[in-house]
Amino acid sequence: MQWMEAARVDCLRTIGFAFEDCVAAGYDLPVVDLQMRYRQPLVLGADGLLKTRLEKSRGIRLTWLYEIYDATTDNPQLCITGQVVLVPINMATRKIARRLPTELQPLFTALEGYFGN
Repeated sequence: MQWMEAARVDCLRTIGFAFEDCVAAGYDLPVVDLQMRYRQPLVLGADGLLKTRLEKSRGIRLTWLYEIYDATTDNPQLCITGQVVLVPINMATRKIARRLPTELQPLFTALEGYFGN
């Protein structure tokens, strides 16, 4: 799961948003749901290719979709698909934000623009 987190953080940095900015604004984005489907093994020593994208936003939920391929050959084979759902949590109250916090609006706008949602 660590590589999925790294891909998500790298994607946020690509659009100019460091995760630390979210924390500095008083919000965390914890994983509230994780689903994975193994289609075939990605064997030890294989070259893996991870693709991630953001599903169209539904309210304050951020749903990241993943595909992990065995890229050892010229024809990469899909091995794993996954989905991770994040929601903003107010760090002071430890409660889920019911509305999109003003401080996170630039993140959501940038993500929508980057992914064309």
